[in-house]
Amino acid sequence: MDVDGAARRRARALEGYVLNEPDSVRFGGKILAFGQIAARDYLRAAESPRPAALIAITSAGWPPPQSFLSPRGVKTLRLVFNDIVEPNSGFPGSILFDEDHRVQILRFINGLSDQTTLVVHCRHGVSRSRAVVAALRRLRGEDDVDEWVDGDPNEHVYRTMLGAKRP
Repeated sequence: MDVDGAARRRARALEGYVLNEPDSVRFGGKILAFGQIAARDYLRAAESPRPAALIAITSAGWPPPQSFLSPRGVKTLRLVFNDIVEPNSGFPGSILFDEDHRVQILRFINGLSDQTTLVVHCRHGVSRSRAVVAALRRLRGEDDVDEWVDGDPNEHVYRTMLGAKRP
C-alpha cells in the first residue's frame, strides 16, 4: 500500500474518537514487529550486542507457539488476546484487547533501557503486533505510517493503546 493510502486508513481508525492526554512512553530503543517465526529467528540470531525484550502475543484458544517461550536472557511480556475489534466477535472464548493489556505494555516498555531492541510478535506480524508498534511510535511522537503501509494494524488495539475514547 502507498503512504497516502496508509495515512488515510490510519486517520479513519481514529475517526469519531477523542485522544486523551497521551501516556508517557520513556522507552527510546528500537521497536520491531514480527510474526512468530520471524521473531524467533531474529532473537536466535541476535548478533547485535544490544539487549532484547519481547512482547509475545497469542490468541485465546490457540496453543502458544514455540516463540512464546522466552529465549534465555530476553525479558518477556506474554499477552493473550484475539485479533478482534469488538466484544463477542470471533469464536466463543475470544479475548478483546483492553485497558489492562495497554497498562501492562506501557509498564513493561517503560522499564526497559534505551539500548534494548523491543520485538513485538503475534501470529503473523500483520495486525496485533503492528497495532501495538504503531501506537508506541505515535506515543513517542514518531511517525507510525510505515506500520500501516507494511501491515494491517488492528484498529481496536491501536485506539486502545492510544487511550482514544468515543466522545
